[in-house]
Amino acid sequence: MANPNRLEFGDDRAKKNPWEEDSLEVAPLAERLAKVLFAMKAPNGYVIGVNGVWGHGKSTLLNFTCEFLSKFNEESETEKVHRIDFRPWMVSGHQDLVVAFFKVLSESLGPRESKFKRLRRKVAKTFSGSSDAVLDAVAKLAVVADIGVTGGVATGAVSIIKRPFKAKLDEFLKEPSLQAAHAALVKQLNESNKRFLVTIDDIDRLSKAEVMSIMQMVKTVGQLPNVVYLLAYDRSKLRDAFDEADSDEGPRYAEKIIQHEIELPQPSRNSLLRMLDREIKFLTGPAPDELRWYKLISSGVHRWIVNPRDVLLLTNGLKFSWPALEGEIDPGDLLAMEGMRLFDPSVFQWIKENRDFLFHEGRFQYGDAASRQPFFDRFSATISARPEYEQVLDLLSTLFPTLAQLSGNRALSFNERYSVTATRRGIATKAGYAAYFSLSPSINAISKRVVDEVTSVSVSAEKVIEIISFVIAKKDASGSPMILELLEEVRHRFDVRPPPTLTSSLLGGLFRTSDAIFNEPLPEDVMRTSPRVLLNFAVMELLRSQGQQRAEQLLMPAFRECASVAFCADIYVDAAKALGELDSEAPQHERPFVDTDCLRELGVLLLAKIAEARDNRTLRSISAFSSLLLAWHHLTSNDDAKTWLSEQMQADLPFSIRVVRGLVGRRVSSGPPEYIFSGGLDVELYDANAMGNAIETHLEADALNDDERYLLRTFLTGLRPPQESGSDGGQS
Repeated sequence: MANPNRLEFGDDRAKKNPWEEDSLEVAPLAERLAKVLFAMKAPNGYVIGVNGVWGHGKSTLLNFTCEFLSKFNEESETEKVHRIDFRPWMVSGHQDLVVAFFKVLSESLGPRESKFKRLRRKVAKTFSGSSDAVLDAVAKLAVVADIGVTGGVATGAVSIIKRPFKAKLDEFLKEPSLQAAHAALVKQLNESNKRFLVTIDDIDRLSKAEVMSIMQMVKTVGQLPNVVYLLAYDRSKLRDAFDEADSDEGPRYAEKIIQHEIELPQPSRNSLLRMLDREIKFLTGPAPDELRWYKLISSGVHRWIVNPRDVLLLTNGLKFSWPALEGEIDPGDLLAMEGMRLFDPSVFQWIKENRDFLFHEGRFQYGDAASRQPFFDRFSATISARPEYEQVLDLLSTLFPTLAQLSGNRALSFNERYSVTATRRGIATKAGYAAYFSLSPSINAISKRVVDEVTSVSVSAEKVIEIISFVIAKKDASGSPMILELLEEVRHRFDVRPPPTLTSSLLGGLFRTSDAIFNEPLPEDVMRTSPRVLLNFAVMELLRSQGQQRAEQLLMPAFRECASVAFCADIYVDAAKALGELDSEAPQHERPFVDTDCLRELGVLLLAKIAEARDNRTLRSISAFSSLLLAWHHLTSNDDAKTWLSEQMQADLPFSIRVVRGLVGRRVSSGPPEYIFSGGLDVELYDANAMGNAIETHLEADALNDDERYLLRTFLTGLRPPQESGSDGGQS
């Protein structure tokens, strides 16, 4: 059974049903033309031409005209117009066009026209196996025989052809029976009173010699009573075939053959856009009513879509990409990128080749706007002469908002916060960019489907935990934890206006997996935030996005059920700092997400968790201590936290290493880690002398590797500078 949602590639076949397929709005013209053809008499034959450039719907107009003509035939009891559809480009080798035409015509006349059949057979016999040279001879013969053509035109034809007579021509001229048969056919057609419409489409598909042969045949041996020709062509290709200069100096030979010419109307912009809109419903649904979508259409699509084949080209490109990228890239950005690939290839290539510039990586990683300006200016200069220059810049600034300030015209830019770009997975995100150019989600990105699911209002806490656990096990190409990408994506989802609804499942899942996230190794790139810091930051952003009342309703059960003492301590400290109950280096605009009553309840819960973990000896297994010590001291106002830390460091080497890693910084380096520590511990939380003594003892252990020994020595040196070595030390 066919899948109704399966996309189908379009093709450029002409439409046939004027009542259901008139996307180009040519049916009214076709109906009027059919009425004229049905009403007109042509005792000496008549030639009508339809001129239009490639891809604008000439074939559709011919088909619609014939459909209306059939309708008029059915409605009339007496008058009929018989259609003969001649397709010269389907003739094998294009060498027997005249023979093929007479064959088609004789078959259309029916069994009674025996004389005409004999004519056709005679032509076929005489020119069987002929070449293009014989075809030229047939055309010349018709001119020389002057069957319905004035001498002046014949002279013109001979001058145009400019080829010597062929041997076949002499042979043919010796066959008076053929000319007599043609004359008999003319008489028979006059007496029969039948009317014929011969349609010849795509004349401009033929070679120059074939175009000339068809046109001359129409005006000579093919000029028959009550036979009207309807020809479709591109006039420029016709003139080229007859080697006529594009000038206005008098009538041309082709124009003498064609007695009336119709200009195919240019498809309206609205009809083309409606056609495009119908074809890309799978991509967008109803067209978004927003400024960004308008800019993509006005600065890009309006320039690219000129004829129906442009619509076909673009929609087929989208239908190829969409099944692989659905959900992984913004539909509007995909439309714009496919449009540039097809119609603005130089701009597309620049985007493809300059990823580092677009994402501030590589040599552009530490550069500001001023240092990036010359690079963009060089690109801008390459397209500055184009009339659509400003539209190109507008499109680029819409796709990549960071280019707005470099374009020199901020009025062109589309200002969009990065969180919004990330939420819709735009091409200006690393994930969207990588997905488009690899036709699949990047190995360095979290699938947008995963982010959609984890932030869904219907997701369960168990599903959140399952997803996070799966992501924790993954690393990107550089070895950094993929959980960082997931946390960033989730944070961006809630950094929009209005924010989505935060579910207890998502918040609870983050709390319940916090220890596993904390235990993830630090990323190799020291410029990246640690999993612990990013988790804390993400949860704060999520809670703040919901407003204080909703945040408290969500926070209390998640906090109560969380088994991670370290994460609960982090949340408590952040809440206390936001309320001003603890000193904070955070900006003043970090608004509280709980009130003081809620903070007190959180404190009671946290103290109980600390006491339980200390008693069952699990407190020493946590990986982050700064917030724990600060919250513990703040809630008890005594030295219990400081004493506990000193005792554990003295007794446990791995514990000491974990504490020191949380206090020592790392220097940016491409080689092994370089640690830095200058001392300055908070005397209310740390006993520097006791900690120094513990580290001195541990440095004598053989179990230390080189990195751990370097780490502990750096810490000890910061605690006890060289001039103080050998002293009792002290709290600092």
